[in-house]
Amino acid sequence: MRNALLRTARQQLTARHLLGLAVFLGFFAVVLDVSREMFIGLTIAIVIGEGFTVLQNTPEVDQRYVKGAMGVGVVGGSLVMGYSIVAGGSGAAWFPILTLLGGLWLLADVHADFRHGRGADAGQSEDLSSEEVMLLMNHGHLVATALEDGPSTVEQLATDCDLTESRVREALNFMERSGTVSHDGDRYVLREENVGPWAFVRNLATGTVRRIARPFRI
Repeated sequence: MRNALLRTARQQLTARHLLGLAVFLGFFAVVLDVSREMFIGLTIAIVIGEGFTVLQNTPEVDQRYVKGAMGVGVVGGSLVMGYSIVAGGSGAAWFPILTLLGGLWLLADVHADFRHGRGADAGQSEDLSSEEVMLLMNHGHLVATALEDGPSTVEQLATDCDLTESRVREALNFMERSGTVSHDGDRYVLREENVGPWAFVRNLATGTVRRIARPFRI
């Protein structure tokens, strides 16, 4: 485990990355001239964030424990902020209440993950690069445009879109997961009710509500 964490840290905390963080902190210290307390708090937040990113990007680490630690940290920080306000400090009371609810939700989500045996590798980096994701989305657009003329097979779509069959299958798999296409036998059909800006907003809202409610499902 230690070697795996060190490997991920070396991959993530490159000289260029550390230089960028130093410039970011320098901007706050020199240009914005923030207080010493704020600068220390910002530095601690960055260190903690980088540490969690290393944990998230290490395949050997059970991500449920990482999320649980985040939940504990958020709950603890919320209680400290709340106590400070109750003791006469300045600040809006709603903010620690909101963050406390967020931390409790994280802990409930971790409990649900353990109960259902899921989420051990959630949040870890995907193998696809940003360029590959953009290429996949472009191919998906070509396939969707071709399917507007009616159901088609993989072979027909490859010809219509001037793509290889493997690329078409990748796009179709991606579109099936997002609910924009379905298949009947070897023919794929565009689900027009799930295409367009309104469908995107509806699916986003529905997905968000389902994700928030997931920890509380039996």
